[in-house]
Amino acid sequence: MTDLKKMCRVCMAEASVLVKLDKTTKITDKLSEDLKNCNEAEVSPGFLLQECSGGPVETGEFFPQVMCELCIKKLRQAYLFKRRYKRSMETLRMMKTEADDHEICDLLESEDWELIDRIQRENVESEESKEVNECKEIEVKLEEDLGEEFIEEPKKMFKCPDCPCSFTGKAHLTSHRRTHNKAPRKNPTRVRRRPVKD
Repeated sequence: MTDLKKMCRVCMAEASVLVKLDKTTKITDKLSEDLKNCNEAEVSPGFLLQECSGGPVETGEFFPQVMCELCIKKLRQAYLFKRRYKRSMETLRMMKTEADDHEICDLLESEDWELIDRIQRENVESEESKEVNECKEIEVKLEEDLGEEFIEEPKKMFKCPDCPCSFTGKAHLTSHRRTHNKAPRKNPTRVRRRPVKD
């Protein structure tokens, strides 16, 4: 039977120069440059074997604890390949996320915001028309209860500067002005009229 102490863990060949799996040695190759650029420490052959095989490195008297230089060289190349692929995938995922974000922004920019404004205006107008209908219903009820001769038409003192509408209260005018989609104008030359008391 072959001496396990002189057998490479990977190729199972006997070699004159063997390196222990847990020994970290400084090797000058592309992997060492990559680790240095990423500010990472040098790694042992056991760590490389675990990373590239996808499972734990078993120990015990039936498992050689050394590797030959040729297998270590190939293992380092494989680990470098794995690191590069992992970084490439992270970059591609980031690019995909950015592309998705741009797509969402483009969709938002193409959205019909005027439609949303129009819906909001219609909601305000429907609320106002509901108030007007309620007022008319109250007037009709009063006419029925008291008779026409007791009902006087309220004076509409508050006129809209943007259209021919006029209102009995300032609050109704302010609410109506919102439908014109602009704030009430302040005109310093205009004198406010107070309602005349009877």
